[in-house]
Amino acid sequence: MLDDKVRVEEMDEDDDFSSAKQDAYHLFLEQIKGYPVYNNEDNLRLIAEYQAESDPERKAEIQDEIVTGNIRLILKVSNEIADAFSSQSSKDRKENLIMDFIQEGSSGMISAIKDFKAEMNTQFSTLATIYIRNAIFSFLTNKLRVIRIPSHILRKRKLIQNAFEELQKKLHRAPTAAEISARLEGQFSEEEIAEIQDSMNTSSTVPLDVGTDEESSFLDFLPSSDPTPEEMALAQESMEQLRRGFLMLSDMERDILLSRNPMDGSKKKTLNELAKEYDKSVERIRQIEENAKKKLKDFMQSE
Repeated sequence: MLDDKVRVEEMDEDDDFSSAKQDAYHLFLEQIKGYPVYNNEDNLRLIAEYQAESDPERKAEIQDEIVTGNIRLILKVSNEIADAFSSQSSKDRKENLIMDFIQEGSSGMISAIKDFKAEMNTQFSTLATIYIRNAIFSFLTNKLRVIRIPSHILRKRKLIQNAFEELQKKLHRAPTAAEISARLEGQFSEEEIAEIQDSMNTSSTVPLDVGTDEESSFLDFLPSSDPTPEEMALAQESMEQLRRGFLMLSDMERDILLSRNPMDGSKKKTLNELAKEYDKSVERIRQIEENAKKKLKDFMQSE
């Protein structure tokens, strides 16, 4: 299987881990030069064999063969998505992301193999591309716990939080849900308040303030270990929207924003570090970062 051919061992140091991924990326590019390139007929023949096969080991072998023969498609999709979250001056970041995306994209292709039916009247690569993209976006969603929270929910949170803080000062203790409900003149039931408080205690806001209105951020992190299909679909839509937003930034804006808010597990860079890297003042770097955030926010509002 692909992940047996290119495997990166876990390391304690971020720099070592990043270097290992980059080495694996270049090794991977060398390896796939010798891989076959399957056309639609090859794919359909192998999928038919896979569906007719009853032996689990042989089925796994066929899966691996199809993934290997279509690895360039996985690389192409991974590269396109990584482009949005990296820049020309951040080659290392892009290579790290691509290695993660290839692993997830391979899983997506295996799902496409299982779900493909001849009566779909479409090429396997068309379905596989959809599954590869969905697998990568699901990976990003899982990694960042990205879910958009509707503005009316955020307004409820704000009202409840304000009432909580007012009562806490007055009572010199944490108020109960019943007391908060009474303070808000019964706008929300005790059950609603308890539920919203629980979600507030387990969520935080994404660092990029690119909301679609003044009261909400574009994305929120919800640490849900088992998101619903609707949440996952919304999260993937949000990630695709964010990807398009990053693509319209300049190379420098994208690099500075991603260096300040890394998505590949690398260490966050300080304004001082970026000022030295770009030979600009700290204040100028801060301005570029803020301008990039504003561009993203304007983009989201126009979508």
